[in-house]
Amino acid sequence: MACRDEHAAFGGHGHSHDGGGHGHSHDDPERGLESSLFDSIDHDKVRCLNESEPQAIRKVLRPHHQKLEPDMFVESDADEELIVVIPFCNDVTIKSICVVSEHGEQAPARMKAYINQDSLDFDNITEAEPTQEWDLVHGDHSYETKIVKFGGLHCLTLFFDSNFGADTTKINFIGFYGVFNKVVRRSYIKVAGNIRSIWIFACMFSCIGLSLSMLWMDILGLGVANIEGQELVDGCDCMIRGILCVCVCV
Repeated sequence: MACRDEHAAFGGHGHSHDGGGHGHSHDDPERGLESSLFDSIDHDKVRCLNESEPQAIRKVLRPHHQKLEPDMFVESDADEELIVVIPFCNDVTIKSICVVSEHGEQAPARMKAYINQDSLDFDNITEAEPTQEWDLVHGDHSYETKIVKFGGLHCLTLFFDSNFGADTTKINFIGFYGVFNKVVRRSYIKVAGNIRSIWIFACMFSCIGLSLSMLWMDILGLGVANIEGQELVDGCDCMIRGILCVCVCV
């Protein structure tokens, strides 16, 4: 069953504090096509603050076709609050967020989203301005984002700060839907930068070595001569050319 069909079957629409509409449609002409961003999540770097079981959040960020698995969930520990930090391997545009919770009073009642802020924790998140927030409802529901604010995103932080009255909060599934841009990962860019630096230093030392050799030959009265016996390049000329070569490399 397609995601939009599942959404229609379960019904219900969340309320956005930004007035961003209700629910979501995968083929809404005004919002464009969207698909699951599960494969774009950097799963090894996902973290959750105040979860009762370490790394339980990874069971919640699972493929769309497994979203209704009842025995896979994350539960808060000390109180009802949860902070989930989700980095992405690619820059993405998130158009909707699906939250599934079937645990009555333990279901989350509100969700706040912060884009590209991976250092938020319980000490500073209340001071940060959320990009968007939603009132949540029980069951399986999708919540539309304000797309213009959720583009060029490489990290998303979700803050579930309340539930429907229980001491702890349980969430069965969190899914993200939208589009992604294939980009060169930052680690590759860093490696490319290091290779360029190594190449520049290699050119620099080669030019300096050649210049010093030619200068020494000039001091000894030796020159680089052409077939007519005239000196073609002396040491000083080579030194100048070596410096210009390094400047070009940089």
